[in-house]
Amino acid sequence: MNINFEAIEVQYNEAIEGEIVQVVFDEDSSEDPFNRTKRYVMISQSYEFPSKPTLEWHDGEDYHGGSEVLSYKLDNDILELETTDSLSFRINHSCPKDILDKIRKFFQREFSNKWHKKA
Repeated sequence: MNINFEAIEVQYNEAIEGEIVQVVFDEDSSEDPFNRTKRYVMISQSYEFPSKPTLEWHDGEDYHGGSEVLSYKLDNDILELETTDSLSFRINHSCPKDILDKIRKFFQREFSNKWHKKA
């Protein structure tokens, strides 16, 4: 399954002095969460209880989660993710440089062995 969209909003959030990190690429974050129709993907990590980052998304019809990141490519205007259960995301974005730098550092720390360069 392929999920392609344009993220109008990109967020990098930390809580509890960096113990929790959340990265969100979202078509429309103002939607009612109980009647959502827009797509998003969220990657979260809790360093308080170390484990693999969690992946959650909405495909435009329903919420999903539980996959692991198999590989990713993060450019200045596109995020591509592939998951362990054959799901792929291609997300166009116009993320501000300071937020993109934080996301890059987070991805390199969490997925350093999964990163692949542009061909």
